[in-house]
Amino acid sequence: VSALAVASLCMGAPAAFADPGDPYKVGGVNQENTSNKALINPDAATRLSIHKYLGAPTGQANNGTEQAITGRDPLVGVNFDVYRVVGVDLTTNAGWTAATALSGHQITAAEIAAKAITLGGTTYTLSGPSTVTTAAGGLATFDGAVGLYLVNENLATSGTITADGETVEKASITPSAPFL
Repeated sequence: VSALAVASLCMGAPAAFADPGDPYKVGGVNQENTSNKALINPDAATRLSIHKYLGAPTGQANNGTEQAITGRDPLVGVNFDVYRVVGVDLTTNAGWTAATALSGHQITAAEIAAKAITLGGTTYTLSGPSTVTTAAGGLATFDGAVGLYLVNENLATSGTITADGETVEKASITPSAPFL
């Protein structure tokens, strides 16, 4: 439901695209919250789409909007660890307030290792991770419940990484910063 693009060499897509002509449907299924149209349906379909490409950063916006990337080879075999941020309920206004505050926070390796982010006296624990790996087209997808997720590229656990059928050395890949 909410995804930001990776800042360096990765591009993220929105969690799900609305059907043309009906902003409440995804894949023909109504995602509308019938009790309060201002809030997200807690049973809505949720998908994070993560793209990884070879090459220098593009400088394009990393705000979760779909981007057309040209002239870059997709990387296959890159692992991304996906953690759910516990205590942020995106079906409530309070949850969106917390998500907004967290979105400006620089996630550190220590926070990921501790599986906890502390901001303004509040500690948010991280559950998971679930690991997804880029496949054809450099795309990795994660399906989960409605919520806020932390995505962390994990080259250390990635196997052989390829671009256009050729092996790419991990040391030559600029990893993306963790993002919410």
